[in-house]
Amino acid sequence: MKRLIVIMFLCLCVNAFAIDGWIQQNTNETVILGGFYDDIDGVTAETGLTVTYTEVLLSKDGAAMAAKAETTSLADGTAGFYTCLLNTTDTATLGILLIHVNESGAGPVTQSYMVVATNVYGAMTSDARTLSVTAVANLEDTFDGTGYFDDVAPATQVQVATLAGGIALRTAATGINIDEPNGGEQTQTYEATTTHDGSYHEVASDDAGNDIDFYYTFNTGDGDNLPVDFHFVGYYEDNNPPANSTMVVQVYDFSAATWVTLVTLNDSSGDITLDLPLNVHDVDPSGGTEGEVRIRFNLTTPEVTQNVRIDYANLGFVSGAGGLTAAAVVNEWETQSQADPTGFHINLLEVEGVDATTYWESRSLAAAAYFLFGSDTVARVTLVDTTTANSDMVGEPSTALSDINLDHLINIAVNTDLNTTMHDNSVLGFLYSISDVAAYTRTTDSIQAQQENPQGPPIID
Repeated sequence: MKRLIVIMFLCLCVNAFAIDGWIQQNTNETVILGGFYDDIDGVTAETGLTVTYTEVLLSKDGAAMAAKAETTSLADGTAGFYTCLLNTTDTATLGILLIHVNESGAGPVTQSYMVVATNVYGAMTSDARTLSVTAVANLEDTFDGTGYFDDVAPATQVQVATLAGGIALRTAATGINIDEPNGGEQTQTYEATTTHDGSYHEVASDDAGNDIDFYYTFNTGDGDNLPVDFHFVGYYEDNNPPANSTMVVQVYDFSAATWVTLVTLNDSSGDITLDLPLNVHDVDPSGGTEGEVRIRFNLTTPEVTQNVRIDYANLGFVSGAGGLTAAAVVNEWETQSQADPTGFHINLLEVEGVDATTYWESRSLAAAAYFLFGSDTVARVTLVDTTTANSDMVGEPSTALSDINLDHLINIAVNTDLNTTMHDNSVLGFLYSISDVAAYTRTTDSIQAQQENPQGPPIID
C-alpha cells in the first residue's frame, strides 16, 4: 500500500514534467539517448555518430548547461540510440537532470531525468534497494492489526487495548531498595506509606554525610499494564542551611535502562502533594520483575542531617489484557460478599442471601417480592418488602375514599337521600339541580326515566 501511494505520486510527477526516467542520487548510471535521426529527412537513423563527453551537456535542477563530468563518449548507436555514462558528480543534485546533445548530421536530442534519493528510487524498483519509511510502516502496522512494538515504540497493541478495556487501579509500595547507612537511615518502614495518616516513613542522611538514595518498588502484576502516575504526600527537609541541597524523585526507564527525573524537591517544613505522570517504559515488560515500577528518592548533593518524610505514596496504573478488569472486580466482589455477608463489604447484588442474577431469573416481575430503593449513599440503600407494602398501598387509599363517601360511586349508596350522599354545592350537585338535590326522585329524574319520558318531568326548583 505504501509503495503504491509513492508510485502514484511519482507518476503524477512524470506527467507534469515529461520525465524520461529516474536516476538514483550519487550513483554511476547508464542512460540511453536517442533516437538520433538524419538532420535532413528526419527519419533515417544515424548509427555512426561520434559524440564526445564534452558534447553532452547537462543542466542540474535548473542550473546552467555544462558538459558531463564522466569522460566516456557515447557508444553503440544501434537504431540511432546511444549509451551515455554518468558518474556520481553528474547525479549528485536532486531534481530534474536535463541532458542535451546537438551533434552534426543529426537532429538535436534532449531528455529529462528525475534524480531522487536512494530510498525513493528503491521504492520504484525490484532490486535490493528498498524504501526505508520506518515511521510510515510503523504507523500502518499500528492500525492494520499487525502490531508494532519495540524498545522505543510508544506502546504495544496490548497496552493500547488495555487503555480501552482496563480499569484504573492504585497500588501501594511492595518493597524498598536501600543500602543502610550509605543510602540513608530509616525510621519505620515503607509500609508506613500505605495510608495517609500522618505516620511517616523517614529516611535521613547520617552525621557522616552519607547520601539519601533509595527506591520503592510497586507491582502492577503484568508487563502489559500501563503506569499512569505516582501519587506522593510528604516533604524533603534540608536541615543544614545554607547548603540548599535538593532531592530528585525519579522513575526507572526499563527501555533506556536509566533513571528519569520526575520532579525536584526543595526544602520544606510540611507536606506537599504531587501527582507525577509516568509512561509505558516505566514498567518492567518481562523477566523476574515483570510488572515492577521503581520510584527513587535521591539527594543531588550528599550532606549531613538531611531527611525525606513520606506519609503516603501509591502508584496508579491501568490494567487490561491479562490483568484486572471491571468485570473481574464485580465478580470477585459478589463472590466474597456471599461467602461472608457480614464482612466489611456490602453486596448490592444480593437479595435474601442469593445473588441478584439467580434471584431475578427465578421469578417473574409480578412475583418479585422485593425492589431496591436508595439515595445518594450506600448506607441509605434499603430493601422494601412489597408484599407488605402492597396492603398499605391498597388499604390506605380505600380508607381515604370511604371517609368522603367516594367509595359509594361504585359501591351501594349510603341512602337514597342525595342531600346526605351528595352536597348541594358539590360539582355533581350543581350539574343536577338548580337548588336542592334532596328533591331527586329516581323514577322521574334518573337517566333511564328521562329517556322513557321525552317530555321530561317538571323542572325542580
